[in-house]
Parts: sequence; structure tokens; C-alpha cells
Amino acid sequence: MSESKHTPGPWIMSHQDPWAAKATIHQDNENKQHRKCRLLPLIAEVNVLVSGQGFENIGAANARLIAAAPELLEAAKWLIECYNDGLIVGHPTSRRAIDSAEAAIAKAEKGGE
Repeated sequence: MSESKHTPGPWIMSHQDPWAAKATIHQDNENKQHRKCRLLPLIAEVNVLVSGQGFENIGAANARLIAAAPELLEAAKWLIECYNDGLIVGHPTSRRAIDSAEAAIAKAEKGGE
């Protein structure tokens, strides 16, 4: 697998103030050197509008998806590796799934649409 240029995961989403209109995504440094400040570095801030549903809205869903990005990228790479090793065969939609995973990886690593 190629070496990624992004901040290594895991990333976590946090709300510093339950009434703030944003969610923050940070690298999770729980077991790393930054013991005094677990949430370093800042990856993203996502607008989260408080509604009758609290944080369960589209902004929070977007923040959760961003926080899951490193694990999703690794899962896609692993899927392709398993396919290339012949561990995923026989299903007619396998190639379509691999093509989708390759496109997502290219978007994450090289940009594009």
C-alpha cells in the first residue's frame, strides 16, 4: 500500500460546547506524546446547526464521515489488496466495487472529482 500524506488516524469528532455551531475533528493522540492536549492537530471544523434534533443533523453526519476518513481509506486499500491477491472472486459486482474503491482512493490521495 502507498504511504499516505494526510495526518494519520484515528481522527475523532468532538464538541467543546454542546451549543456551539461547529464540530471539530482532531487526530486522536490518546496514546501518543501529547498527553496534556489529547486533541492535536485540528483536522477540520464543520458547521453544525443546532436544531430540535440537537447535533443529529447533516452537519454532524458530515463531521462523523470526515472523522472516519482514515479508516475508510485503509479499508478501501485493504479491499483492493484482497481482490488483487485473489481473495475476492466469483461475484459479478466485485469488479465494480473495486473500481469504486480505486476511484475513492484516487480522490483522497490525488484530488479530483
